Amino acid sequence: MSGTDLSVGMLARARERRVYNRLFLADANAGLAAVESESLDLVLCVGALELLDHAICLPEFARVLKPKGELWASFQWEDAVDESGAAIASPTRHQNVAGVTLSELAAKLEMSGFDFDTAHVEKSHCAFYTPSPAQDGSSLPVPYQG
Repeated sequence: MSGTDLSVGMLARARERRVYNRLFLADANAGLAAVESESLDLVLCVGALELLDHAICLPEFARVLKPKGELWASFQWEDAVDESGAAIASPTRHQNVAGVTLSELAAKLEMSGFDFDTAHVEKSHCAFYTPSPAQDGSSLPVPYQG
């Protein structure tokens, strides 16, 4: 199993777990040149895609996956609705972090070489919490899809 991160500290923690065959420092926004084409069975990217340039990293994920390889990724869900169908306001807009709508997700994946028609998309109304822009100690749920 290979692992990559932008943080030297996170790579050190991963190394402590002793489950990776290979760990390397990489900025997915600069591409994954250290990874051979069609060499991975799975790419897992969770909680980072709202900070990455989809036009660079998604085609790179497609490039490094073997035929029949899988992308497991999470995307912050814009235009999310709760269980009752009420709109969930973007909880991270004040942090200059935005996600994608389901139609944007489909388009970005298709443009990157993935077949969205065969994708399995799950939605979470609360993947984690983020501090409220009210700065009153409260937090807001962050919806994800992936």
